[in-house]
Amino acid sequence: MTERQRLITKYISKLSKATATRYNLHFLSQPNNDESARHMLLDNLEIIRKDTGNAELGNVIDDVSSRKTKSITFGHQSKTKSQSKSKFSESHADRDPFTQGVKKNSEQRAITLFNSLFLEDSLNAFEKAKKDLDIRNKYYEQRAEINLVLGRYREAIALASKCRLYDMAFVAAIAAGELDYAQMLVACNLRAIESQKPDKDVVATTFEMIHLLLFICFAKSTSKETEAIARQIFNNTNYELTFLKEMTELFINRQFYEFIQKLGELKDIFDLSIYTSPSSLHLISAIKANIVANEVEPYASLSFDELNNKLGLSNDEIASILRTLIREGRVNGKIDLINNVYIGGVADLQGRQMDDLINRTVLVRQNFQLNLWKQEYNQINTSKKT
Repeated sequence: MTERQRLITKYISKLSKATATRYNLHFLSQPNNDESARHMLLDNLEIIRKDTGNAELGNVIDDVSSRKTKSITFGHQSKTKSQSKSKFSESHADRDPFTQGVKKNSEQRAITLFNSLFLEDSLNAFEKAKKDLDIRNKYYEQRAEINLVLGRYREAIALASKCRLYDMAFVAAIAAGELDYAQMLVACNLRAIESQKPDKDVVATTFEMIHLLLFICFAKSTSKETEAIARQIFNNTNYELTFLKEMTELFINRQFYEFIQKLGELKDIFDLSIYTSPSSLHLISAIKANIVANEVEPYASLSFDELNNKLGLSNDEIASILRTLIREGRVNGKIDLINNVYIGGVADLQGRQMDDLINRTVLVRQNFQLNLWKQEYNQINTSKKT
């Protein structure tokens, strides 16, 4: 196998059928000179097309393969019944419920459509099955994956979260750019990697999940937090992850200048994934912002020139990032745009000043009450003596 074939296999091995189809199309759409990898992807897709009898998928494969379109969509509802019927009759028509004379219940119909990768139709069928069948099954897993494959990431997040499909919710959150929510799911997915359960019918391989977890660390965690998570990950995997380990070491050791210089290479890895490619620019921005937050955190003040030397970012970019961090409450400080200086600990200082003021007020009140009590006590004793 070529190097690219091995890389692709690490991303698509043991994925569920719908996600595997989406991934094969994604890699097929990328310009690459490796003809062996290209033929492997076409062979994979042809096997899926024959297995599902989905003629629409065949058209999508042809369009993506010939570079006729950059849009990768499949499984959408046919525009007309006649189009739908003609497509089904091209190959394995007997497998589609629309052409069969036998009536099936809503659940069977939905599952058949899902397995045949008529995703839009199956989503509607699952919605109907929920109403028709008096059962508790809400088909969250199937509906979540359908929305994920169709690029409806926020719907996928909502459905996956309801049934605690933390891996699906995690990757959907990354694709949607909801990185704060993705960070909340790091611990759950980290435990899944540590348990070393075999990948089967998943939406992301262990190889990819390792990358995604550390990408979120780069975007949202401190260097110490990242070190703890990285140790857990690398102690439980045998994958060769040379570049990822290099980037992780740079981040942990706070070698942020060198880290930022390699962001272009990191973006190339983002483009490999169907989950990081939709939000790659947002992810890069979040990583830069997190690096700035990590860099300014220990300092009482830091000039933009110093930050420029430490990180290699322009003064305008530094100012923009700091404004966002302050607005989000991720750093306690303010910006002096006249002198181009970040002044840290402003909120902490104001908090301490407020605490001191409250303590002094309480002390004054206590002293006042004590003096008042003394006066009353003395008056009572004086009246008793007279």
